[in-house]
Formats: sequence, C-alpha cells, structure tokens
Amino acid sequence: MIILLERLVLAVGGSWPASIVAKATVIAALGLIGTRLARRSSAAARHVLLAAAFGVLLLLPVISLVVPPFQIAVRTVGQEPAMLLSAPAGVDSTPSLSQAGTHAIAFPDRSRSLLPSLSTLLFFAWFAGVALSLIPVVMGLERIRALRRTGLPWTSGQELVNRLARESGIGNSVEALLHEALPGPIAFGALHPAILLPDSAQRWKREDLHRALVHELEHVRRIDVVVHSLARAVCSLYWFHPLVWMAWRRMMLEAERACDDVVIARSEATAYADQLLALARKLLASEESPLLAMANRSHLAVRVRAVLDERQCRGRAGRFIVAFACAAAVVLTFTISPLRTVSARQSAAVRTTAGPSPTFEVATIKPDRSSGLTRFDGILPGRFTATHVKAKALIAYAYNVRDFQISGGPDWINSAEYDIVAKPDDAEAAKLGKAPWEQYREEYGLLVQSLLVERFKLTVSRATKELPVYALVVAKNGSKLTPTKGPPGGPGPKRGPWISMGHGQLNSAGMSLADLADTLSLCPDVEGRKVLDLTGLTGKYDIRLQWAPLENQPAIPVGSNGGGHDTGSSQPDSSGPALFTALQQQLGLKLESTKGTVEIIVIDHIERPSEN
Repeated sequence: MIILLERLVLAVGGSWPASIVAKATVIAALGLIGTRLARRSSAAARHVLLAAAFGVLLLLPVISLVVPPFQIAVRTVGQEPAMLLSAPAGVDSTPSLSQAGTHAIAFPDRSRSLLPSLSTLLFFAWFAGVALSLIPVVMGLERIRALRRTGLPWTSGQELVNRLARESGIGNSVEALLHEALPGPIAFGALHPAILLPDSAQRWKREDLHRALVHELEHVRRIDVVVHSLARAVCSLYWFHPLVWMAWRRMMLEAERACDDVVIARSEATAYADQLLALARKLLASEESPLLAMANRSHLAVRVRAVLDERQCRGRAGRFIVAFACAAAVVLTFTISPLRTVSARQSAAVRTTAGPSPTFEVATIKPDRSSGLTRFDGILPGRFTATHVKAKALIAYAYNVRDFQISGGPDWINSAEYDIVAKPDDAEAAKLGKAPWEQYREEYGLLVQSLLVERFKLTVSRATKELPVYALVVAKNGSKLTPTKGPPGGPGPKRGPWISMGHGQLNSAGMSLADLADTLSLCPDVEGRKVLDLTGLTGKYDIRLQWAPLENQPAIPVGSNGGGHDTGSSQPDSSGPALFTALQQQLGLKLESTKGTVEIIVIDHIERPSEN
C-alpha cells in the first residue's frame, strides 16, 4: 500500500511531506481496518489498537527526520532520460556538463520566480490549518481548568469516590467537585485527577450516581484525558486528512464503550441505558459538550445499542494486548519511517536518440599509479583520452551528473586511477565529424557508458533526490553579457564553446548560459551544489569573470569544450569580490538558493577492469 501511494507521490514530485502523508494514510487505514476486524473483541482492545496508531502518527515525522532513510526504487514508465553530454578537458574529479542534461530537475518558470513557490504556499496553508485546529483544543482544556478552579468540593460524595477508586485499582487520590454550569459528569487531570459533577448530582439516586462515578473513574484509570488530548493534537497536525479524523472519532467512541462495559459489569444494562438517555437530553440543552463526558450526543445511539447487546464482548484490555500494541507500534514506526520511494530505472546506457548504443572499436585501460589532475583530453572524432581518471569521475562524465549525484559502489571507485585511450570505428568517427555539437557531446557520453558496461561491468539505477541547488537568473538591473562575435568554427570539437577556468577566473568564447551554469557547478564557491540556468537567455556570449576564490581553494583548470586550451594560470586579485558578487557586478547575473529534485545515479554493480 505504501508503494502504491508513493507512486502517486512521485508523480506529483516526491518530497518528505508528501512521503509523510502517504505513510499517515497507511497508518490511519490500518488502524481503522484493524478496528473493523476486531469488532468481536472488547471495546477496550479496539481503543488500544487505535491509540497505538495515533502514537505512530505522532512519532512518524520525528523518526523520519532522525533515522537514516532507506530508499526503495520504484520503476516508472515514460520517465524522460537525461541527455548525456561530454565534459571540458582538464576537469578535477567531475567534468563540466551542459545544462541540456538536467531534464530530471524540476523548477518553476522564472517568470514566476518572484512569487512564493508551491511548497511554500502549501507549508503556510498547513501551518494555518494546524493553528486553527488547535484553537478549540486549547480553549477546551482552558475551560476545563476554569471549571476545576471554580468547582466546589463535595464532602459527602468524596467518600464514595474514594471507595470506588480503590475498587477500580486507582492509586492516586481522585477529587470530587460540584459545578452548577455542568450538564453531566466529566473526568480530567492526570497527576491530580478529579471528577466534576453537576450540582444536581447531590439529588441523584444512589444507583445513578454510582454508575456515573464508575464510568468517570474508568476514564481516570485509563488516563484517557492524556491519550485523547495527544490524539487530538495529532489530528491538528493532519487536519487535512479525513482518515485521521475518522480514526479519532472511532477512538473516542471505543473509549466511551470501554467505560460503559465496566459499568455494565456492576449494574443492570437497561437501567444504565435509561441513564445515558437522560444525560443526553441534558446535553441537548447545553451549548457545549464536555471533552470527556459520560454521554456524547454523536455516539449515543451506538452506545445504547452496544449496552443492550448481550452478544458484545466486554472487559478491560489485558496487559498482553497493551504490550503487544505498544511493541507493534514501535516496530511499525521504525520500519515505515525511514522508507523513501524514489523513481528508478535500470540503466546501462540510455540514449536520447533512436538506434543502438555506440561502442568504441578499441579501448585501452591501464592502472595509473602516478598522481595528477584528472583530464578528459582529446575528445576528438577519432579518439577519446582520459588520464588520472577515477571510476567515479568516469561515471559522472558518462551519465552527465556531478560527483554528489552518484550513490553506492565500493571504495576503490574514489581512489584507483586509470589511463584510458579509446577510439570508435571509422563509421562512428565519420558520423561524429558531421554531427551538431550537442549530438556530438551526447554520443561521446554514450560511448563511455558502453565502455563502463563492457570493461567495468557497470550496472546502475536512476533515482531522484531533493537537494539544495543554485538557480542562475538575470539580476534586477538586467544582464551585462557580451554576445559572441561569431562561432568558433572549424570541424569537429571546435564547433563547441571555448572555456577556460582557473583559480578565481573564467574566460570563454561562444558560451551559452547553460554551459556557464554547468561550469560554475565545479567551483567550490557554490558549496558543491548544482547550478541551473533559469535565465531564459539562449544566445552565445564571450564571458570574462574574475572573483576572489575561497581561502585554500585548489586551482580548477578547465580546458575548452572546443578549440583552444588555457590553463588559467594567472592569479586574480584576492581582494576582489566574491563569486556571487562578481556575477552581479560583471555579468548582471545572480545565483539564488533553492531546492530541486535532482537525478541520482545509484551504482548497483561495478568491477575493476582488466588491464590491457
């Protein structure tokens, strides 16, 4: 049931709140179904079952935040694959990727960026609902406290209350009070319990008074005021959920029936039913119904029928039932809380165009025992070369993701380095030589995917995860970008943009803002977040950007996606602006912090490649 509900969650954009709602639906449904199946059991047993369900609902959000998540991959149909693009040369650990490969990341349209997000609106709506739903609870408890403060001690009835309390197994002293404003008896208090009766109780028949006190003392013994107050607070947290309210009303009914059963064990059922009807008539004339009253108008008909039904199973819930319900609630809480359903799809090489996945004709992989900067050089129509490359960086390059978007795998994928030289066959090389730049980069990603499958025995799954990201947008005063003077030109990779990024500087020619966002994702200044292009600008620009990098930041030379190559060795002025400020001052762009559902690559299996 959880998987089916969270499939719906994934369809509308999986999130932690949506996951909590799905799990709460399951818990409330299980509580109601369990109560239905236990209809031949005692009311006290059914009440314990529902109280345990509300305990799970109360702990569910807290445990979900504390316990590490356990993800369940749910295969989806029709999920749009991410476009796979090549990276610029000279990337440290994770290569630069084009924004065209971010189909799995959902963000609002920039034209509405000044408006609150849907998640923000929903949060405030939920918070307002919680506040409004708690108002009657707070007012009701305050009214009860006021009634207790103004109630008068009932000296003559206290002795009867003490005797019945001892017979009920109540260790605490229960105070007996009278109040003229009450239409019927009510029990309240946990550490210092009390029973408040209407002033007319002094004139009741002894049998009626005896039954009323036994009923209210049973509420005291069961600590119903605490259990029901917490359950009502849970209803406020899930105020929008009809199943939770149904479970609440059912639990209140079972509590009253459980107390009725104790009364019937000591009294005649017909006389007690008549007393309930008489109290109900008094409640009809009252403007407000007490929180834990002996007679509740909405439950009256069901309770009277149950009182007169001799086939009903009666009695208190035993210690075994209570212990079993508590244990089941704890197990269910810690089992269901960490579950996260994520969309997943088994993947080896996923194409965005029709046809079989391309493969290299010849590939040489050798362990590299020297140290050096990871480089993806020679991305030419006839050759692919990578030096000092770790398996994780190769996966990031092939699947167009960042290092933090890769999950799982053995430790060696982060340490063992390899030198790789590979070439496609002549037909594939010829096709690549004539392909548009975007298709050219995509094809090389697919070639490396095939290499990983064949030589590293790689199998992966795709999933999604909500992560902090930065959105690249146009600043308030407009962009200061310089349109490029013309395409770099030339055959092969020179059709792509020329990019060079060094220590606190970035220079490029013919660069799209999608490429800029993707290149900025490599900077330590963006705290390891994905940068997404939400500017809406589709042109090509010549970009010169300088900023004061973070302290102790290593140089991150990035070679060109196309023609030239620049190590970016010059050092910028360390007193210059930070990256975020430099973007606004020099380019008229801005990075806004937000969250997005980011595609994750989960490594299911990988092996060390054989050397050749």
